[in-house]
Amino acid sequence: MELTKELRSLVKHSVVILGQVLQKELGEKGYRRIEEIRMAMAEIRDKSAAVGFLQLQSNYKNLEALKPKERHEIAHAFTLMLELMNCCENAYRSHRLNLKNPVSIIDEPHGELPKAIVYVLTAHPTEARSPQNIV
Repeated sequence: MELTKELRSLVKHSVVILGQVLQKELGEKGYRRIEEIRMAMAEIRDKSAAVGFLQLQSNYKNLEALKPKERHEIAHAFTLMLELMNCCENAYRSHRLNLKNPVSIIDEPHGELPKAIVYVLTAHPTEARSPQNIV
């Protein structure tokens, strides 16, 4: 799936700010370690499955050699990055939906919220936010 230029820009800007926070909190060495892993993972996208697998094995061995605290910092940083990306996608999705169909509480009778709640049962929360499931 190709992301729009606006969303790519929002994600990139947000990840840069996260990188600045990581650099401040973990120091240059911790930040560099995380940034090198991030860049190596991004490069795998353009490689064959076999080459990608070898790269992942190499990175795994490098992670095994680290102290538990260092591995925790890496895991935490990537968790924050993925959550931040999800937040950007959700904000952008809401923005686009609002452009297509602006809704306001004021549009409802007597300024009340809509009376219906639709439950979506899903294994993955982003499926509940898809435009087909949001009215």
